[in-house]
Parts: sequence; structure tokens; C-alpha cells
Amino acid sequence: MPAIYFISGLGADSRAFTLIREFEGYRNVFLEWIAPQKNEPLAAYANRMFADYELTEQDVLVGLSFGGLVALEISKTNPIKKVILLSSFRDKKDLKGSMQFLLNLRLYNLLPNFKMRWFDKIAVGFFGVKTREARDGLLDMFQHTDPKLVKWSLRQIRLSHYSDLCGVKLFNILGTKDQLVAYWKLPDHNFFIEGAGHLMVYEQADEVNQHLAKILQHP
Repeated sequence: MPAIYFISGLGADSRAFTLIREFEGYRNVFLEWIAPQKNEPLAAYANRMFADYELTEQDVLVGLSFGGLVALEISKTNPIKKVILLSSFRDKKDLKGSMQFLLNLRLYNLLPNFKMRWFDKIAVGFFGVKTREARDGLLDMFQHTDPKLVKWSLRQIRLSHYSDLCGVKLFNILGTKDQLVAYWKLPDHNFFIEGAGHLMVYEQADEVNQHLAKILQHP
């Protein structure tokens, strides 16, 4: 049976997809982040992340936020025909201007290689979560994220540069009130959720599931 491979966002893990349902004809596979090697490029990291999986043309990649960049990298070297970006971006140019500015300052280099609870609380605030349940869940995921992975990931976002993918259909599911990602569009295959923020995978899960179902039925 074909698989849908779900890659979570930076600071999150597979729990971000708790409310994503199973879809007829597919099995859900949720990947977890691995520790990056020193000076490892994104392409090499993505290949290590998927080393234990044999991808086919029928499989689908779903990348949440930073996970979208990993999905795009994997599609370059595997027979993937369909990639879904969820609250995500093709490269740093799809981020809000303020986020691009902060990345270009490279302030992430000042982050220590150990956990700081107060910093996690500030980071969660950027996501604009609306419910206490979502906020507490996101904070717990942040507190279990390797600080070295965070610094490495932010650097990969700063270095990201998108180029068209040959033979891959790209789909964009985005909230109109996303706090981190700008309102960007593909030539086609865009699905916008009105009023949804960056954590819509959890807070507007029903609508996200509806859009995923439509995309999976798309030829």
C-alpha cells in the first residue's frame, strides 16, 4: 500500500499530526527528526532521514513548515510525483519579511547548545496558537527539541533556494493568517484556509484533512 510520509516542522515532532486522519488507499508514516552532522547540507540530511524507506511513485510527501524543505529535497532524488507543503514554504523568500530579516542577521548562532525554558516560551508565542491545549502541546514539543537541530535548521532555511521540480506536482495548503509564512501562491494547486495560523494542522485539522483528501484524489 502506498504511504503518506509526514515530516513535522522545526521544534515539533510527529505529535503535530495527532488530528490528521488516515486516508483510503494509503498508510500514514510519521518521521521523526534525527541529529544533524557537523556542517551537513540539507540534501545529505534528508537522505539520511529517509535511508530506511524505499519510496515509490505512488507515495506522497507532506512537509509541515521546515519539513517542507526536507520533502522538496527528497523529491529531487526519489521517484516522488506529489509533494504537499503544509503551512510551509519553498525557500526563505516565502517567509514573512520580518522572518527573513531575522534569519539574515544570523542571530541563531548566538543560541546556546542547551535548553532554555524561557526561550521556548518566547518561540511558542511566535506561532500565535489560540488554545491552551495547542500552546501546551507545542511548548512540550519545543522542550524536547535538540538546540543543535534548531540552529542547524535555521541555517538551512537561510541558505534555501527553490528551483522548479521536474515531474513533481507541488501542492500548497496555507492559512491566510499564518504568523511566519507569507501569503504565497503556486501557479495552481493552492488551498487556503481562511483565518488559519501556522499551527492549523492542529487547530483547523478538519479543514486540513478535507484539503488533503482532495489532493490525494487529484491525478
